[in-house]
Amino acid sequence: MPSVLESLAFLTGIATVGCTAAAALFSSLARSFSSRASALKAEGQSEASGETIAALERAADRTGHVASLCTAAAAGFGCILFWASSNVAEMKEEGRNRFETESKTKIKASEEGTAKALAGVAIAKENTSRLEVEAARLREQATAAEAKIKSAEARAAEANERSARAGEGTAKALVEVAIAKENTSRLEIDAANLRERAARAEKELVEVQGQIQPRRLTLEQQTRLLRIFEGIPKGAIVVDTVLGDGEALLFGGQIRDILKVSGWGDVHLTRSMYTGNPIGLSILYGGKQTIALPLADAFASVGIKAKLSRVPQAPEDAVKILIGMKPYP
Repeated sequence: MPSVLESLAFLTGIATVGCTAAAALFSSLARSFSSRASALKAEGQSEASGETIAALERAADRTGHVASLCTAAAAGFGCILFWASSNVAEMKEEGRNRFETESKTKIKASEEGTAKALAGVAIAKENTSRLEVEAARLREQATAAEAKIKSAEARAAEANERSARAGEGTAKALVEVAIAKENTSRLEIDAANLRERAARAEKELVEVQGQIQPRRLTLEQQTRLLRIFEGIPKGAIVVDTVLGDGEALLFGGQIRDILKVSGWGDVHLTRSMYTGNPIGLSILYGGKQTIALPLADAFASVGIKAKLSRVPQAPEDAVKILIGMKPYP
């Protein structure tokens, strides 16, 4: 709408200038005709000069009317110009205010999303520290249990030796052997439980450490994506990241570089503000999935989930890889 009004203001401006110039021209002609007629009247009237004077007066009258019409048209176009210019100025001011409001809203949402992500990282780091301590304690307990097992096995062996020396009829030695074997079995069960708990703690620790690590493509993932990307139909593509998210920017840069190496010439890495920051990796497309679907399959083949989403108002062949914030559980 502002562009239409701007065009209207431009055209009416030209029309106003043109009509004003025409009014001045016709007014000048009217005065010229009138002056000529007055001069002839002063010289004296003959039949020929009377007709000439009448023709000049008619011409002066007509050009005067045309000049009046041009003046009225110029005034009308001037009013339209004033109205269009006023509306354009108001709409531009409204647009600027709306843009500032939306920008502030998006920036605030981005800051809130970043703060939430940082809080998630802090919690994950706290869990990492706790799990490291727990895993170390369980390893110490497992080591101590294994030492007890060895001690119990040694006592059992000693009891067996005494039993052998004392003879099969020595009841006390047999009881000691049975107790030692029972203790050994119990300690072995305890040690197995401790080892299992330590393994679970270490597994959880590895998972938490993976959550706080920035997203990066391994060499194996890069090689596989490069090979698959080479076989996908090429076209213009944008790799967009959330403004203010450095981790997403670096991850998007990796993907952009692989696309370029695989033959994509028209690839752009951008940063944008979003209301409600997106999470994870999404592929946005216009009307065709010719490029978007193979890209999603390629990411899935290296363990990266890519959400496909159609954008109706986008051009039919448009494709955008959106790198959102790293998901935290």
